[in-house]
Amino acid sequence: MPTEQHIAEITRLLDQGMIGQAAHLGVRVLGELVDQPKVILRILGALDKTRRDQELDELAIILVGMGLLPVQSAIFRLRVKFRAEDFDAALGIIDQILLISPTNVEALRTGGRIGNANRNDELALRYWLPLAEAMPDDREAALQAARILMRQGRFYDAMKWGARAAEIRPELSEPLHIALRAGMETEWPEICDSLLARLFEIERVAALKFVGQFVERHPALTVARSIAHLRRNIPVDLEFSAIVERVAAAWTAAGLDRELASKDIEAAAYYCAVRLCSRDTADATRAIDRLNRQNMIGIRHALQRRDFPAVIRYGSAATQIDPDCLEAWRALGRAFFSEARHQDAIAAFRRCIELNADDSRAWLSYGVTLNAGSQRLLAADAFRAAMKRATGDDTRKEASAALAALVPALLREAREVAAAGEILQAWKIYDAAVTTRNQMEESHSVEQVLLRLTREKIRQLWAAKSPDVVPLCRAYSERLPGDRQVEMICARTLMALRSYADALPIWERLCEQAPNDEHIHLQIARCCRALGLLEKGTLAAGAASRIDPQLREADEISELLRSRMVSENLGGATNEAV
Repeated sequence: MPTEQHIAEITRLLDQGMIGQAAHLGVRVLGELVDQPKVILRILGALDKTRRDQELDELAIILVGMGLLPVQSAIFRLRVKFRAEDFDAALGIIDQILLISPTNVEALRTGGRIGNANRNDELALRYWLPLAEAMPDDREAALQAARILMRQGRFYDAMKWGARAAEIRPELSEPLHIALRAGMETEWPEICDSLLARLFEIERVAALKFVGQFVERHPALTVARSIAHLRRNIPVDLEFSAIVERVAAAWTAAGLDRELASKDIEAAAYYCAVRLCSRDTADATRAIDRLNRQNMIGIRHALQRRDFPAVIRYGSAATQIDPDCLEAWRALGRAFFSEARHQDAIAAFRRCIELNADDSRAWLSYGVTLNAGSQRLLAADAFRAAMKRATGDDTRKEASAALAALVPALLREAREVAAAGEILQAWKIYDAAVTTRNQMEESHSVEQVLLRLTREKIRQLWAAKSPDVVPLCRAYSERLPGDRQVEMICARTLMALRSYADALPIWERLCEQAPNDEHIHLQIARCCRALGLLEKGTLAAGAASRIDPQLREADEISELLRSRMVSENLGGATNEAV
């Protein structure tokens, strides 16, 4: 009997539920099915579904011996051993599978479940953790890993995987409990704030219990940060508010005790915590100002004398007491800049902007320090931000002049970066330069250099078949649209990447330029076939065939798409009849 008849007979037997006969015939003609893996897999699947484990195991062993479907055969053997609770044999098969396929999901999951069944956390984690890392959206692995890590006291890892499991399973409270308990044992990182807010939505009583616990165990500023987050993200809750009022009162008293003991830094931490999370912050603000009075006087006098080391000394003390003191940060920025400590000045002015994003003078000073630190691209952004936020002409003019003076340096940097092969970064720097002085002759010459280097890089990447050519093609086409060769390279690479939706509009633009190019019509038809655009694809394939009647692929695509349209129309008519 020919192979085709054997396959037809096996298919008939399987369709009629005669699994044993199909498997027997499959084993008998197995040599003929070497090139028919779908048939073999269907037999294996049928045996597995009907739990004919002995026959399934025997067939899988034969397949392994023949070197056929090694991973799939091992998986079916693994299922047999797992169902029989022969865990030692199952673990041996798992290790064999992972040698061939290190991230095989079923093998890793089964290994984890065997570890769970044996109450062997180390064994279970050996499989759950790689599965969680390989499959970030797996609904079981992250939670299993978090449970085990929590039991082992590995709190940072337990918190990480608990948070991940909470993202995957938002309806469950268990991963939130694990992550929050782990956070309680660490320094309560910021991610715990949002996790606690989510727990309020699911289990309010449990969330309140966590609040009551962590306010007693963590530093005041950490607790205050979390309370402030909760105030913004949960509905008004009387029990929560009562906890906050009690804690704020205790912090105020503790701050006063530290202040009387001349422990200003400790006192300030308590007062800042009250200011951060309490609704009534007047007393805390006055207390912080009181602690900082001598530092602020020292800053002002030192600035008058231009004694910048003294400004840095007083300013550092002031910001340690009050991290939100804008005047102290601004003075520190000026002093650091005058002492040529540019990175420290950048950090100080960045803090000024964090405290008041609309402070145009802070943006201007930030840009000046960035420029002095050779961070010209960021400096240009800062100067533009200063111009946008300036309320007076003086600041706007200063920022505009600084930005204009920066352009030649940016253009030189663009040349240097492009010559080093960083083409996209060079274009970014060039764009920052030409936004203000588009008509400069020098900018035009730099643009021509960048275009030439970009085109050379495109040719290199295209020859190497690198997907990195796509962003370069797009950057080139933005500056010089209509380059046929560059657009074709981009479109062909996108198709190789199966990004048909991105490739299609490029081919359509090229078709407008060359309507008689049959190969462009064919490319459009290929994209449409992949995207299910039946009518448009049929028209494109027909156009390709008319231009070149010998183009057989165009006829095949046209026939395929027409048959799919007919099938869809019949399906629609049937649905209407029903």
